[in-house]
Amino acid sequence: MDFAARRAKANDDAKPLRKEANEKDLAAQALKTKLAELKKAQPRDDVAINATQSEIDVLTKRVRELSAKAQEIEDAIYDLKAVNPNKKTVMDDRTPEQLLEVIAAKGVEISQMLGQLRIQS
Repeated sequence: MDFAARRAKANDDAKPLRKEANEKDLAAQALKTKLAELKKAQPRDDVAINATQSEIDVLTKRVRELSAKAQEIEDAIYDLKAVNPNKKTVMDDRTPEQLLEVIAAKGVEISQMLGQLRIQS
């Protein structure tokens, strides 16, 4: 396995995400400066302060999401687990009522076995 090539591809795939995260972070920093000025201004404009804080929160959240996605892409090159691409996933198509019946039946079975254990001890 060529890790250098995988690392280079991962870096290329993550680069746009990192770039967008950096741009949004710079925008958030500019808004933080603006927020500090709004808080110092007289008379105080609470509506503008709240709006600016909301914008900062949205940008900060987006920066975290983008950074996490970029990190996932970069970390995926070290994921060496054996995965069979031909394996078919098994879907449980039972209804909630059927699942509740199974759980209830298992509960009765467990209660009976606990009763037997109590008798034996």
